[in-house]
Amino acid sequence: MKKLTIAGLATILALAFATAASAAAPMRLISPAFRNGQTIPSRFTCTGKGISPPLRFVNVPRDAVALAVTVIDTTAHGFTHWTLFDIPPWVKGLAAHRVPKEAVQGTNSFGKVGYGAMCPPPNGRAHNYVFTLYALRRPIPLRRGAAPAAVKRAIRSAAFASATLRGRFGIA
Repeated sequence: MKKLTIAGLATILALAFATAASAAAPMRLISPAFRNGQTIPSRFTCTGKGISPPLRFVNVPRDAVALAVTVIDTTAHGFTHWTLFDIPPWVKGLAAHRVPKEAVQGTNSFGKVGYGAMCPPPNGRAHNYVFTLYALRRPIPLRRGAAPAAVKRAIRSAAFASATLRGRFGIA
């Protein structure tokens, strides 16, 4: 009987440590199309199909009410390529060129709603793009087509966790 009790206690402790470790794991944003810091394939840029890349959301906090994604060109002083918000928290990622029907897209810096493909000047200088996933405490109270600055302000006030994925792209 003591062996069973000790084995049972060991199992309970192992499960408790595993649960605590997974709860403490940081949220991550990854793409099967490119690795962090690497070149974004042309398919997702103005030299290709210009579609949004696939993204995977890893270790999203359980208390997230919604998620948001932004794509910013930091070389072009914060040019916004995409704002996507009110993504349901159970969504595990985005397929290429797909947006969950419940999610809301804002206007990009090109002046259009949705994803705007990377398209730096053809001078050979690569631009740096930051994809950010946010876990939100509350939904964003904005509508489709909201301006990039308004969406970013609303995300900042509602976010409690974030993860980034960086990519580069240049046109020779």
